[in-house]
Amino acid sequence: MDDVINVIRRYRMTIKSKVFLFLAVSVLVLSCHKDDGGVDAVVKLQVLYNGEPMVTQKEYTYPDGKVFVLTRFSVYISEMSLESDEQSQIVNDVQFVNMTETLKNASSSAQGYTLFEGKSKLKSIDQLRFNIGLTPGQNSTVPADHASGNPLAMPGEYWLAWKSYIFLKIEGWIDLDGDGMAETGVALHLGSDEVMKSFLFDNLDGGTDLTIQIDLAKVLAQEGKIYDIKSNPQIHSLSQIESLRELSNNLEKAIILKTTL
Repeated sequence: MDDVINVIRRYRMTIKSKVFLFLAVSVLVLSCHKDDGGVDAVVKLQVLYNGEPMVTQKEYTYPDGKVFVLTRFSVYISEMSLESDEQSQIVNDVQFVNMTETLKNASSSAQGYTLFEGKSKLKSIDQLRFNIGLTPGQNSTVPADHASGNPLAMPGEYWLAWKSYIFLKIEGWIDLDGDGMAETGVALHLGSDEVMKSFLFDNLDGGTDLTIQIDLAKVLAQEGKIYDIKSNPQIHSLSQIESLRELSNNLEKAIILKTTL
C-alpha cells in the first residue's frame, strides 16, 4: 500500500513540475514579445516639381521657360535618426536612393520611396535628423574599402578626381536652342564635403508618417535667381565648384517635411 501511495505522490510531483515549467516558459515567451512601447514609423522621400509629384521622361518647364526632361534622380542620405526629448535612434547610417524607378509614373511618384518603415524604440517622435550627402568620415573612404552590397561600394557613385562620392545626381535633357525639343544632356552631379547639407525637423507633434519632399524646381531656382544651365548643363570638374555651391544652397531651401499622425 505504501508503494502505491509513493507512486501517486511521485506522479503528482511530476505533474506539478510540468505545470510549473509550462508557466515559466510562457512567462518567458510573453516577456520576449512584450511591447516595448515604441511607436511604428514610416519615413519616405518624394521628388516634386512645383509642388507636384515629378515623373521621368515627362516634359517640364525649366524656370526660364526651356523644355526640361528628367531621366534620373539619385541621392545619398546619411545619419538619419528619429529623436525624442530623451532618446535618439539612428535608422539609417548611410543609404543610397535611386528614385528613377519610383518616378516612372505619377502614382508611384506620389507614394514616394520608403527610406524606413518599422517599429522605433521611441514612445514618441519629436524630431527627424538626416544629411543629404555623406559625412566627412564616410566621404574619406573609397568604394574598395567596402564589401559588395554596401551603399558605399559602388564605383559609379564615386568621383576619383575629386576624391568624393557623388551625393546627388540630377540627369536629363534640356532644350537650349529653343526648338521645343530637349536635346542637350543634363548631368548635375553634386559632391565634396562642403556640399553636404544637414537637416533637423522638429516639433513633429507625434507624427509618425514622415515624408521628405524635395522640390526640384526650387533646386534650380531660388528668389528669382535661375541656375544657368546653358553655361553648366553638366558638372564634372572642380572648376565648377561655384555651380555646386549654388545648387547645394538651393537644395537646402528646397526640402520640407510633411507629417501625418
